[in-house]
Amino acid sequence: MIKNEFLFGVSPSFTVSEYGKNFTVNDICSSMITISKLGFKCFQPEVKFESALQDWVEGGAKKVKSLSDELGLEVSQFIAHYAMDYFADEDSLFSDNGIEETKKIVDLVLELKPCKIITIPIGSFNYGKSKRLGMVDSYRERLTEKLYGILKVIEQANLKLAIEILLNSFIEGYDGFLDIANQIGSKNIGVNFDTGHAWANKEDVVLIPLKMKDLIFGTHLCDNFGGESLSLTPGKGNIPWEPLIHNLVIFGYKGSMDLEISTELDMIEAEYREGRDYINLMLSK
Repeated sequence: MIKNEFLFGVSPSFTVSEYGKNFTVNDICSSMITISKLGFKCFQPEVKFESALQDWVEGGAKKVKSLSDELGLEVSQFIAHYAMDYFADEDSLFSDNGIEETKKIVDLVLELKPCKIITIPIGSFNYGKSKRLGMVDSYRERLTEKLYGILKVIEQANLKLAIEILLNSFIEGYDGFLDIANQIGSKNIGVNFDTGHAWANKEDVVLIPLKMKDLIFGTHLCDNFGGESLSLTPGKGNIPWEPLIHNLVIFGYKGSMDLEISTELDMIEAEYREGRDYINLMLSK
């Protein structure tokens, strides 16, 4: 049995399930009230589209911080979802886009203390727009260089960068991430362990905690049946949860157990309670 000292939280999928992908800062605040009522202690605010960033700059971060303090909620990580566009194709990858934008995110996250983690998802690369066909190595070099530049901005504020490896990610899985991390040579770059994406990518999810150890900065705990990156309630797919959770704890994960469940509006509370209960059960084995 594992002694359960973990906080439980939710990913942005909670707010998306309530309000859709075009959610606002006010929607996040409304979700926070429900999250607190359900007994969760952590949540992950997200800027999904760059157009939404201005609301955060113009008082949104202060509003979220004030309400989180009132409700006793912690920000486990801040998801800069829109930043994945800076790595999506050749033009964006080789541009300077991302550095100045990261400074804005850093300023927001500093408002949300004690949150220390900025998460950037990285998805597939659009080779159809490439002019350098056959020069994949140059893309990998530039990806590493750009992540290093973004990390330097984040490190200057004493924060950490987590990469979320999406389905068919340009990162090329957790082994690909480790290659990049080794080149960068900093303990301040790690991953947000999304079990659903990893399982759909045919990763051995049970071994990921062993490979990554203290480079797992946060979680998106969800289930699927492999192949398609669904965000089902843990226990409703075929991920081997018992050894996965055991290894996650044994190999040093110290963050919160944050659920990522996409569901219908009238099922949100039931599904998130069920997911938390299931992970608690795995922790008790």
